[in-house]
Amino acid sequence: MENTDEWKILGEYIKKIRKEKGISAYSIEQNHGFSRNFWSRIENGSHKSAMKPDLLIKIANILNVNYLEFYLIVGYVDKEALNDFYKHFKET
Repeated sequence: MENTDEWKILGEYIKKIRKEKGISAYSIEQNHGFSRNFWSRIENGSHKSAMKPDLLIKIANILNVNYLEFYLIVGYVDKEALNDFYKHFKET
């Protein structure tokens, strides 16, 4: 992913979810090993390594959301292809 706009959009989304769920950055640091500084850079969209697929999965698990939401934002999966997959999955 090369587009910093996507990083910023993802970071804002991560922050929104964290706040809606009442999870503090301190809690993430204490319970999941992410420093508050690192987490802040993720939420500000200024940490390129935060966009790695494996890290997005970890972040999604911390926030208890489906990591595919993040993948859609950064372009790792195509929404139409994902919808087709779910449609096929529900039919079987």
